[in-house]
Amino acid sequence: MSKLTRSNYLVPKIASNLSDETIAYINKNIGSPHGITSIVLSMVDKNNIGKYINIQFDTAMAVNMFVDYALSVWKTNKAVKVSVRSYKQNDSFIKEMDEFKFEEKDDPPVSYVDFLKFDAIVDIVSNSDGAKLSYTFKIYRLNEPVPRLINLTL
Repeated sequence: MSKLTRSNYLVPKIASNLSDETIAYINKNIGSPHGITSIVLSMVDKNNIGKYINIQFDTAMAVNMFVDYALSVWKTNKAVKVSVRSYKQNDSFIKEMDEFKFEEKDDPPVSYVDFLKFDAIVDIVSNSDGAKLSYTFKIYRLNEPVPRLINLTL
């Protein structure tokens, strides 16, 4: 993973339905690992039903650093157990990446059985056509009708 510093991570544009206090905190810290941690953990928090955050970056490197760091946070977080279940890139499932092994399913989990070991399940969808790059993290929690979303664009 590349080192995240303010010099290579330009402050992105953010739109969200998170609380004003949370958005102010994110805007203050977005150019740091702490800021990314705040975003990804707030989006899996049990109190943020129906929330989304859209982040527009200036460079592909910044998008990719955010993705790498988000995956690292979800993998190591002990307070909220997160399963990064699937990764679909340009309409094709990725089976593994680094230390992650993914399932080939992106249908919303609906049963409590899906959540026996995890508090949240994340499905990743990415698209790239050269000039455009986007990621969507669909975050599911038990008994929520729609996923929470983190949308990253270039």
